[in-house]
Amino acid sequence: MHDGVVVLDAALMVQLWNDRSADLWGLGAEEVHNTPFFALDIGLSVEALRPLADDALVGKVDVSQLTLVARNRRGRSFSCRVTCTTLRPSSGPIIGVTLLMEAIDLPLIDPRTPDPATPDPSVMDQPATGGVSRHGSLRGGQSLR
Repeated sequence: MHDGVVVLDAALMVQLWNDRSADLWGLGAEEVHNTPFFALDIGLSVEALRPLADDALVGKVDVSQLTLVARNRRGRSFSCRVTCTTLRPSSGPIIGVTLLMEAIDLPLIDPRTPDPATPDPSVMDQPATGGVSRHGSLRGGQSLR
């Protein structure tokens, strides 16, 4: 599975945090276990998800969905579709919610390959045709100073 999965108990404390969630947000399962989900500082507007979780906990809806702009741990922006589902045994009260977080326009990155958002230092000072270099001179040698 390539989606982040988070399980919250009825008090909205993190009970399960899968590896994909750790990859997306930069926090490991051991760091977030038994932490209030809405107190987490991750690249996702968790407060925007509160109405979904609250509605699920009171049984108002079984499933709801919201798409947000997010920023992964590498600083790359992407759209994140979050599906909130009521967590209820076959017979009994609601015991929590599950959040499925799907990066809908973020390519899967092999951790062995460089992040494309990170510039290659070997080409940073290579002149290109036209434009202004980061050193304040026109490409082609003319100075702005």
